[in-house]
Amino acid sequence: KNNQIICTTHSPYMIDLSKNTHQVLNSLYLDYDRVELNDSKRNLEVVHSNPFNVSEAYKSLIEDEKTYIKMLLKIDDSITKVFFTKKVLIVEGDTEEVVIRETVARMPEDMYKDFSYNWEVVKARGKAAIIPLVKYFNALGIYPYVIHDRDGGIEKAFNFNKLILDAVGDPNRVFPIKECMEDLLGYKSSSSDKPYKAYHFINSNWGKKWEDINPEWRGIIEQIIYGKKENNTSYIEVAATKDEN
Repeated sequence: KNNQIICTTHSPYMIDLSKNTHQVLNSLYLDYDRVELNDSKRNLEVVHSNPFNVSEAYKSLIEDEKTYIKMLLKIDDSITKVFFTKKVLIVEGDTEEVVIRETVARMPEDMYKDFSYNWEVVKARGKAAIIPLVKYFNALGIYPYVIHDRDGGIEKAFNFNKLILDAVGDPNRVFPIKECMEDLLGYKSSSSDKPYKAYHFINSNWGKKWEDINPEWRGIIEQIIYGKKENNTSYIEVAATKDEN
């Protein structure tokens, strides 16, 4: 009972929190700490450990949230890959994933390498599902960025905006699209074949270069990768205030 086993692998499938076992999964990472050593202070590399599946934040997830995450772990390998990346971007679903893939294909080389090496895109499969997904990642010590539809004029969907912002806890990591991806790109939304229509529109209207991408969408991606929003209050106003129009 006193044995300790350390397993290291490049395979994300070693992490399966859907199993009811007594194992503790530790996320190990390097950081620089100011340490006092021999009467002087130095910056040293320190190994930190986050036993994420037994943390208070993880245990505080309600049962429905844990069930949803267990389901995603079974069907979506992007969930397990987040343990091997630096940053995570959550999107609502298939349409957004298609648009991001087409966007990445048009990135300048440096940006392409940065995004491909350091980011993992995760589909929440619905706006409401973003909230438990964010809570789950936060409990693991992973603090994601989120892109979601603003949905002005659709009260039930619009009401999730503030809940998503509260879950993320940082307006600089939440990017609402006004009012949806189709509106932003400039074509009519439909109830069927949405990913295909996004793909068809992009390949019919965008060129092959970064500058050919819709400027508003291009700006969102640049903000996510490289910097903070200029106005931290803008999202709070968008999320919490109903559109009278």
